[in-house]
Amino acid sequence: MDKNKIMQLLTVLLFFTCTYMYGQGKNYSQSDIEKLQIQANSGDVIAQRNLGYCYSRGNGVGKDYEKALIWFHKAADQGDPQAQFEIGAAYFHGNGVKQNVNEAVKWYLKAAAQNEYRAIHDLGSCYLNGEGVIADEVEAFKWFKKGADLGDAHSMNDLAICYHYGYGIRQDKEKALEWFRKAADLGNSNAINNLQRLTSPREDPRNSWAW
Repeated sequence: MDKNKIMQLLTVLLFFTCTYMYGQGKNYSQSDIEKLQIQANSGDVIAQRNLGYCYSRGNGVGKDYEKALIWFHKAADQGDPQAQFEIGAAYFHGNGVKQNVNEAVKWYLKAAAQNEYRAIHDLGSCYLNGEGVIADEVEAFKWFKKGADLGDAHSMNDLAICYHYGYGIRQDKEKALEWFRKAADLGNSNAINNLQRLTSPREDPRNSWAW
């Protein structure tokens, strides 16, 4: 197995490890919630973040975005990048708080400074679409490239689209294919569809890209 394949497999394994460590992959019982509450109240940052996840997803408790934000803020105040991203996402979508894309970008930047890959990807999207910032294709490309280099398949897919059309970078369709393939190898469905669109002669070229 070549070095690139090994790195891709390690990235996938890291994602699933982090998912369960951060509590997103667990179904919580009432007893679990009570224990989590005690830990969170004692200042445990992971417990605070996980309690935020539980309230935002309705996992073991009733879904409550406002309570989720209380716990995400407690974790974010301790510098937790995942909680910082979740606050940014709440502002972006208006979940538990009045929608404010400018405030979302501020929180994304805090999380991205600690290499939170979702925040990095979403910053790329914000710059590409001019949401909360002045549209800037070069800046969008920079964030997608950073996320792709960290192993994020969503960023890889969007980086490939930038290369394909020349958004923020000189057009390079070979590099676009390369990044589509990397993202597809990690199981990204958008990249798989986009790769098929480019390589299948029967694919309708008028179909829109999957971002």
